[in-house]
Amino acid sequence: MAGVCWGEQNPTDGEVAISWQAWSDSMGGKPIILGDLDWGKVELEGAEIANSNVIDLGSVRAWVVRFTADKYGAGSGSGSIGIRGSTFLFEQDAALPAWGEYTEPEEHNWRYIQVQLRGPSA
Repeated sequence: MAGVCWGEQNPTDGEVAISWQAWSDSMGGKPIILGDLDWGKVELEGAEIANSNVIDLGSVRAWVVRFTADKYGAGSGSGSIGIRGSTFLFEQDAALPAWGEYTEPEEHNWRYIQVQLRGPSA
């Protein structure tokens, strides 16, 4: 899998483009998107969070997971990235599996993976 790209309609490195509309605000709604609702920018204030859709990697094996923020545009502000995954399918806003902090590329033996964007005080 070359990867996925949320919020960019025409990624240039072979990623699959996924609209921000696939994301959740973790409470059954959608996160705030500035500009185009599919391809704009996510806005997170305070302790707000946004959960991506759950991605099926196709098989359980050692995957190196790498997130690149602002690859196709400039963001602003601060925040953090959470990551979780499993060998079994889970729901987008489920309590489990537990979230971990993403800071650098890491290897996981998962089939399903999800990313979480966190506002500056989340």
